[in-house]
Amino acid sequence: MLPSTTTGAMRRIDEALQGVSAIARSGFALILGTLIASGLGMVFWALAARLLTPAQLGIGAALISAITTLSHASQLNLRNLLHRFVPEAGADASKLIHRSYGAAAVMALLLGAGFVAIAAATTPDLAFLGSSPLPALGFVAALLIWTLYALQEAALTARRMAGYVPLQSLAYSLAKIACLAALVVMLPTASAIVIAWVVPALLIGSITHAVMARQPVSTIPANRAGSLSWRQIASFFGWDYAGALATSISLGVAPILVAALSGAADLAPYYLAWSVTYMLYLVSRHVGAAMLAELATQTHRRRAVYAEAIVLTLVPAGAGAALLLLFAPVVMLIFGPHYVEQGTDLLRILALASLPGSLVTVYLAICRAEEQVRRIALLQVTTLAALLAIGIPLTVLLGPIGMAWGWLAAHSIAALLLLTMAFMRSGPLGALDFAADLAAAAQRLIRQLPLGKAERKAAPTSFAMAGRTWTIDDAGPVSLSDATTLVLESAEPSPAAVILKRASSTEGREALEREYASLLRLHGNAALSAALGDLLPDPLHFENGPEEAALLMSKLPGEDARALATRPDELIPALASVATTLSTLPRTAPAIPSTAWVKDWIDAPLARLAAAGGQRRNIAGLADELRRYWTCTRSRLGPAHGDFCLDNLMVEPDGTTGAMRPSGLVDWGTFRQDAPAGFDICTMAVTLRAASAERQLGQVVLDLLRNPQWTDAERAWMGKGGAGPWLQDEAALRAMVLLVWLHHVDANLGKSTRYTTRSYWGRVNVRLVLEAMAPKALRPTPALRREPLAPPEPVTERSENPLIATMLLATGLLAWVSSLPYIDASTLGGLGLIGILPPGIYLAYAAIIAGFCLSLTPAALRTPLPLLFLAALVLLLHGTPAISYETLRYSWAWKHIGVIDYIMRHHSLDPTARYLSAYHNWPGFFLVSAWIANWFSLDALGIANLARFFPTALNLGFVAVLPLLLRNFTQDRRLIWIATALFLAGNWVGQDYFSPQGTTFFLYTGLLALLTGPLAATPRQAHHPAALAGLSVAALTIIVAIIATHQITPLFMLSGLFCLALIRRLNFGYFIFALVAELLWLFYIAEPFIAPELADLLAGFGKVSGETLGRLANTAVISDDQRLVSLASRGLSGVLGLAAIAGIIVRFRAGHRDLTAFVLLASPMPVLFATPYGGEVIFRLYLFATPFLAFFAASLFTPPQGSKGTWRLVALSLALAVMVPAFLLANNGKDAQYRFSPAEVEAADFLYRHSEPGQLLIEGSRSYPSQFRNYENFTYVPLSEELPEIADDLLTAPDRLVVRWLRNTPAGGYVIITRSQKAVFDSMGLLPPGSLDAIERALIASPDLTIAFTNQDATVLTLNTD
Repeated sequence: MLPSTTTGAMRRIDEALQGVSAIARSGFALILGTLIASGLGMVFWALAARLLTPAQLGIGAALISAITTLSHASQLNLRNLLHRFVPEAGADASKLIHRSYGAAAVMALLLGAGFVAIAAATTPDLAFLGSSPLPALGFVAALLIWTLYALQEAALTARRMAGYVPLQSLAYSLAKIACLAALVVMLPTASAIVIAWVVPALLIGSITHAVMARQPVSTIPANRAGSLSWRQIASFFGWDYAGALATSISLGVAPILVAALSGAADLAPYYLAWSVTYMLYLVSRHVGAAMLAELATQTHRRRAVYAEAIVLTLVPAGAGAALLLLFAPVVMLIFGPHYVEQGTDLLRILALASLPGSLVTVYLAICRAEEQVRRIALLQVTTLAALLAIGIPLTVLLGPIGMAWGWLAAHSIAALLLLTMAFMRSGPLGALDFAADLAAAAQRLIRQLPLGKAERKAAPTSFAMAGRTWTIDDAGPVSLSDATTLVLESAEPSPAAVILKRASSTEGREALEREYASLLRLHGNAALSAALGDLLPDPLHFENGPEEAALLMSKLPGEDARALATRPDELIPALASVATTLSTLPRTAPAIPSTAWVKDWIDAPLARLAAAGGQRRNIAGLADELRRYWTCTRSRLGPAHGDFCLDNLMVEPDGTTGAMRPSGLVDWGTFRQDAPAGFDICTMAVTLRAASAERQLGQVVLDLLRNPQWTDAERAWMGKGGAGPWLQDEAALRAMVLLVWLHHVDANLGKSTRYTTRSYWGRVNVRLVLEAMAPKALRPTPALRREPLAPPEPVTERSENPLIATMLLATGLLAWVSSLPYIDASTLGGLGLIGILPPGIYLAYAAIIAGFCLSLTPAALRTPLPLLFLAALVLLLHGTPAISYETLRYSWAWKHIGVIDYIMRHHSLDPTARYLSAYHNWPGFFLVSAWIANWFSLDALGIANLARFFPTALNLGFVAVLPLLLRNFTQDRRLIWIATALFLAGNWVGQDYFSPQGTTFFLYTGLLALLTGPLAATPRQAHHPAALAGLSVAALTIIVAIIATHQITPLFMLSGLFCLALIRRLNFGYFIFALVAELLWLFYIAEPFIAPELADLLAGFGKVSGETLGRLANTAVISDDQRLVSLASRGLSGVLGLAAIAGIIVRFRAGHRDLTAFVLLASPMPVLFATPYGGEVIFRLYLFATPFLAFFAASLFTPPQGSKGTWRLVALSLALAVMVPAFLLANNGKDAQYRFSPAEVEAADFLYRHSEPGQLLIEGSRSYPSQFRNYENFTYVPLSEELPEIADDLLTAPDRLVVRWLRNTPAGGYVIITRSQKAVFDSMGLLPPGSLDAIERALIASPDLTIAFTNQDATVLTLNTD
């Protein structure tokens, strides 16, 4: 026997919650259970802190933390699977629950054993776990018990027993506290905590399981039994688990990133604020779980259930967020006064983030119900990607509040994505339709609140009418037809019960008069009276007085059928019986309706609707459709009730069988004698759909206009009324449904002034349907699973490839994020970044490369997975150094910040500047950057902190823009994605740092996408003239921006535009515009820079610079490591070039004439002869050719159309597996020189802050945070650039040389030697290894010099004035 207190408590809970939505009951029961567990959990830990020593408490807390974390992993996200499938599993429910328990138990045993082995070997405080079998077995057993106990909550919810959860939480929490207090006396160790944690879970869980096992099987819908496919469950589990893994990564990585990027001290307020707002997320999670459980018994009202779930999520979450916004300081004060200032804004932003986050969470539950499992993974992976892409740079820039903004942005992007997908599926009408569902759900939930009811004015207890004295037995409310319905009884002269209808308004009185006249006609017609028999009420008396009208009629037995709307098994036999009766009514022979009929049935109601405020243009479209059908269709006309719906059908149990049978038809005020056959049946079908789904009639009509078909179950009972074309033919169905809707609306508008087109009723029932009559307003949408009275739809099996790819994406990101803390940038060596990467990063690369190749299979190609994999590859390639290095990489990026600093300080440019003058003559990049910095109040170091993520952002931009360019050359999506991947892995040149050239290269790529696409001389498809004009303006703007930003990129642009015009792919006007704009800029805006250099430029025109060719072979003196780096860059370029040549041949032989792509590939070459730019120009040639090299090389790996191309994708994975390490060597192999430690930044900041105009700065080399502040104050002498002339002096007496230079400068100056400068000297072979260290020691030892600043990585010296 179960404890009586358990069942008694449950009865009291059920009684207290009667009348409340089932979703609300279950959802808030789960929330209450969480609150109980959290509150009493704090008591448990407070008691443990008082009874145990800090060391014992710490070990116990570590063990419980391990148990809860491993338990979460062991559950394998089976909670969602149970929520989704157990409610409809029927007899298989217990089997599914037990199999889930078994899978979780196996995983718990494996993870528990693994944890014991690792913790015992690596954590001294937990070494006792491996000291003997007992502690190890105890820990594994504890993990197993807790895993099953935690999973049991999901089973309870799925079995619609969520009301037990708060009771279970209360019993467990109290037992846990009592057990701890008793155990500590006997066992005062950390083991007491673990035993007190799991023993009550075992006992309470066993009792709960017994209660659940006794739940009658009948409460689980039998019609779902045997319908489950284990393959379907496996597919659902895989996608859902992939999405859940992405969410787990998001939740876990955010605090890690805050600690890593902002410091451990900043993590505390973030974590506290997150813990508070997380309670808001629990609302959506628990409501979603309850919704899945309730759907099993409410499949007839799926849309209403979804709407209720959204309302029950957003209203409490919105209220909670509003309270946190108002009282954030008070909430943070609970944790201590010092958290108020740090945590208030954090809490407010996270509270705002919970609103779109809650919407996404409940939408995911809807996706689970509809088995749209790919969408689940898409939204959760999108949230993770957005959080990383936005949260990381904002955290660097703003601290922990940046991660809060990241959460808000990530959830908002996901919410916008789901709203966009929903809107694209259903269109504007669908959005209005669902808005009506939300409004109806809100109204239903408000009615369920215990707000009290207004007392109704008592009617007189008795009065005289029709020669008798009547006593009121029951007084109904005033209906929307302005009539009050009373049940009257009279004992004299014989017992009788009648119905009295009373109305005082003009519309109500007219309605009663029509009903009385209709009843008289029906009883006066022998055929109709005989056919309808006892279903007709008798009209007893009617009077129309000066103040009100009254209609007295006989009371029919039974109750109206509204209560059966959700019980189709009982209702449908009664409907079939009535349909059979209605089919016997006499009708005319089939004929085209007369003009008078059309005017009475169509024109007159539409005129009244237009007069009431309907949309006249759409009414005209409705009139055309109705006339077109009914004036061309032979119809049988006859009598009809006119408002045949559940409200007007009386039913009662059959005395013999007990089945429900019809006992009467009431409310005959809309009776017609010339209705088309099937009018009443169609009216009942439409209104039944509305009643069973708890939707308005207009919404059901809209559904039928979108998808004009009845379910098989509906056709079965409607066919009893006589087969009609509207049961099968879509045009006939539309015509009949619209006619029913029109007369329903017309009748209601005539009943009461409360029915108007501007009321809620009018907007949902009238305007929604009229909007659907607008041209192209309707778009067919897939029906929701298991519509009312419809059989289950088969589930289409899907390919597993997208699932595996999605899991690889999540695995790769998880491995990357978890490995970032183990990268120690201070240990960078001669090979750069690749030499310090932990194994987890290589695992991440492997997962991303393999997943990307899988995402190119036909099943996955239709998803956003290829794009997401490329974004992940960018994060790995460029986000890794940005996060791990802590500071801005590469000295030239710091110089660019110096120009921005100059503009911000002087609010002007200096075209004749002694240093960096080119930047002042091509200032576009710097002016925009200065404006942004001023907007965000950033100083030079603040800009540097944000600019370190510039390469990541720029390459993410290429992931978006490059496919737009390449799709102008091919429609093969696989070729486009592969080319983009090869571009990312092959673009090692490093011009994507914070620079004008990186920006203009990106702009040039976007310009080509426009000029070879919509703006091409012969575009692939036509575009609207206004769109073309806008795109032309955009292209011209980009051309000007490139010319104003960089001195060399415009030459590549002019060459490319000329080549495109030459092959007639581009209008020559764009080239002429660019040429004129470039000449004007060169000889007018940039004249101060060009004039002194013009002679040299003209002399070098048409010649290949000797430095260009010499630079390629100048590797004799560099270190072995750098020789390998150089080999990697040359090899990567050569392999991509050879692959491109092979690709050109392959595509040519396949019949492709890629003239445009080939011309753009060759177009950078003229620049080699057009300017004496020096050795760097060869790298620019490769850079501007890379997109097209990648395009042609990709053709080698692209499978033929329509085939999986497994071997080509395997080859692609191998190629990327080679190219990525080569990229890391080529792009990041010099990072020992290019990466600057925080100590070096600190020294440089001191140097430039203390600089004075006219001073001399002697640098070991330019490789340090150089010239980023007050750069114009110095004359610069890099020792590396004075070699080899001064090599002997540097090696023998560096102090005398430096002191002489400083003394020859009136303003004096400084010497700076840094770690990165030493790396340059050693790796590039400028002097014997260790020479700069020796020079630094000699300078420090010199009595003529003194140390101005020093730390572990830098020394700043100046003249000793003593």
